[in-house]
Order: sequence, then C-alpha cells, then structure tokens
Amino acid sequence: MRVKIIVDGNSVGYAAHNARELTQNGRQVQAIFFTLKMLKKVVEKFASANELVVLWDMPAKWRYEIHPEYKGKRDDDPVKKASRKAYKEQVPGIRKALSLLGLTQIIAKNEEADDIGAAIALNREPDDVIILVSGDRDWLQLVGPNVVWYDPREEGKLIKHSTFEASTGCANTVLFSQAKAVLGDSSDNIGGIGGVGEKCLELLFEHYGSIPKFLKAESEGVDRPAELNRWRKKLDEFDVELFKRNMQLMNLLSKRHRSTEILDKLVRSQSPMDIEGFVDFCHEHAFISIARAAIEWEATFKKFTITR
Repeated sequence: MRVKIIVDGNSVGYAAHNARELTQNGRQVQAIFFTLKMLKKVVEKFASANELVVLWDMPAKWRYEIHPEYKGKRDDDPVKKASRKAYKEQVPGIRKALSLLGLTQIIAKNEEADDIGAAIALNREPDDVIILVSGDRDWLQLVGPNVVWYDPREEGKLIKHSTFEASTGCANTVLFSQAKAVLGDSSDNIGGIGGVGEKCLELLFEHYGSIPKFLKAESEGVDRPAELNRWRKKLDEFDVELFKRNMQLMNLLSKRHRSTEILDKLVRSQSPMDIEGFVDFCHEHAFISIARAAIEWEATFKKFTITR
C-alpha cells in the first residue's frame, strides 16, 4: 500500500511567504525557510507516508480561453502585487532546497497544480492513501475514501471523507463542486451567480438534490417550493451559461481529470539527496537552525529520495 503526500507547492510556499518576514542580504527568504519547516512537520505528522511529491503550477491557457479575465484582478492591489513578486523571486530557492533534499517535483504543460493533484488522486490504485497538502479549498473536491485534505497553516485542519459534510456543509464532493461554481471565486476573478448565496444553495440541494436537477425542473416549468420564494427574482435570472462556464473552470472531478490525459504529460524532476549541498544552501540563506539539525533533516526525508 502506498501512502502518498501530494503537496501544492505554491499554496504552501505563498502561505510560508506570508509568515514572519526574514531577509538575507536584503532579499526576502521566509517563503523558503517556512516552506521547509512546514514540509518537515507534515512528514512527521504523516509518518506512515512512503511517497512525497511537490506539484507546481504552469499557466493553464485553456482556462484563459474559456475566461479571458481569469485571475485578472490580482495586480489591482499594489501591496499584494509586490508581495506576489517577492514570493515569486523565492520560488527558485524553494525548488532548489527541495531538490537538494532529494524530493520529487512535478509540473505539466498547461496545467495547474490542482489539475495534476486531481489526476493523481482520481487515478490512484484502490488501496492507495492520498494526503493532499494545500490551503486551497478547491482541493477539497478530491476528498473521499483514502483521500484526505490537510491545511498545514492550521494545526489539525484535516478533512476526510467522514468529516466532509460537517466541514463543508455539502453532502458530497459533487455538490461541493457545484456550490463553488454557483458562488464563484473572487481570488481567481471568477464571478458567481448573482444573489444566490449559501442559504439559497442549501435549499436548492435539499429540494432538488443538485443544480442540474434544479435547472431541469425549471426547464419543465415545475413549481418551486415556497421556501425559495424570497429568491424568486434571482432564481428567475439564474445564469445557466455562467454556471456551465464556472464548472468548466473549477470542477476537478471532470472526465478530463479522471482520464490519463494529464498524467501522460507529467514532467518529474528528482535528484539524489545532497545533504552537504543542503547544509551549504542553508548557511547561504542564514537558516542556521536547520543547518545545525542536518542529521535530523536527512533522516526525515531520506525515505522519499533516490540513491546515487
């Protein structure tokens, strides 16, 4: 049985960047330092894991073709823009440190990390256990038997199949995906269905079972339950095409993700662990506490590495 930790590189990295600022020679280095610290804690928490991969985003051009304004407002706030720039400058350092530790890193042309994570999770062997490490709640769509989601920013923030409904308010991951498509995602500049919020969604799911079943009832002229009267005008104006577009953009349970299309274009990089090089890297970045514990770091990550 494989127990695989799948890490969302940019989610963990950007969370690390927003921790306490650290600088070395005038350059911010906290994203590198705290990413390493978080990953070590994750490996120690899930000690039974025998595989670990870190996934990185590539520009998903197909999403921009569907929605040209996808992620379009991220630079509107100059403070956030500067923060993202400072983080991106540290990503090569994060990737180098992980390479020196001998960890596997994966990209795929035209795919984001969550697309890769979905393809891996949905095509796993029946007995495989998957631990998704990300602060991105989009990844919650993948939770199921033997697949859990863990947010390393919050100690104990673990969501699994048995706690999914209590944690998300949705009975299953399919409804969670539909809810995201209705509500939209402002962080990615994906607008939602105007006026249809969480309470209305809850009633739609309760009475119809899903958004497609609601839309089918609407097309057939079926009277709505009285409980939905307060949203009558908004439901009359429900934008079906916007819902379909958002499902294309946000749904990680699609046929495409369940196929091997994404898996077939994965590019993996992994080098043998170089603990001496890792120690030198830590000294160069003034990560003295890590360098002094090099033997412990080597022991923690050695099982995920390849030999020379």
